[in-house]
Amino acid sequence: MKNINRFIGTLALAIALVASAASVSAQQYGSGQYGTGPYSTGSYGQQPTQPEQRILVDKQVATPGSATGSAGETAGVYRDNLPLSYERYQPGQEVVFRIIVRNISNVTVQNVVVRDTIPSYAEPMVGPGIYDAATRTVTYTISQLQPNEENVQYVKMKIFAQSRLPANETIIRQVNTVEARLGTEQDIDTAQYFIEKQVVGVSKVPDTGPELGLAFLALQGIGLTVGLKLRQHRVNSRLQF
Repeated sequence: MKNINRFIGTLALAIALVASAASVSAQQYGSGQYGTGPYSTGSYGQQPTQPEQRILVDKQVATPGSATGSAGETAGVYRDNLPLSYERYQPGQEVVFRIIVRNISNVTVQNVVVRDTIPSYAEPMVGPGIYDAATRTVTYTISQLQPNEENVQYVKMKIFAQSRLPANETIIRQVNTVEARLGTEQDIDTAQYFIEKQVVGVSKVPDTGPELGLAFLALQGIGLTVGLKLRQHRVNSRLQF
């Protein structure tokens, strides 16, 4: 009987110890380092997660002669691309680009770095940031963008004179590339336009005015008169026989 009572007592003690350990374990994981704070999502605690930050960049080019203002920010007609069939730029003209960076996340983003690569046959005139002639890039930073907010910048460039354009090309395709970066998040866009060189050294086509027509008629008249005289001479010769 004593052995039975001793066994029951030992079993009850073991059960009590297991229950106490389980209670301590639950308390430790429920109120530990990640169990409280603004990023806690459960009673057992989870690693904090940063909200998603996303940006979008859009590059547009103005139609020839449409953009006005110091940087082309007024009255411009901007398109994503100007196809070959559209109006083309001429050597020495100014071409204006519009860069739109938009925060498409629901959190505020900071320090968005924008890098704009200048086309091969143009030089920047007016725009934001710093121009690096060695890499032919314009770089600027947007300090902050609220959710769904956008930042708009204009870059005016001047196309090279005809003497600096390729001699073996009459129509030249140009592409302007822009990159917006936020940490590891990146977006790239391009805008296309064409340059059409002026044709030089073509001789003037001779006129075909009334003077030439009158001269041609005069020659016809002379030929007809000579023909009639020769014919009359042959008739007279026959009459003599």
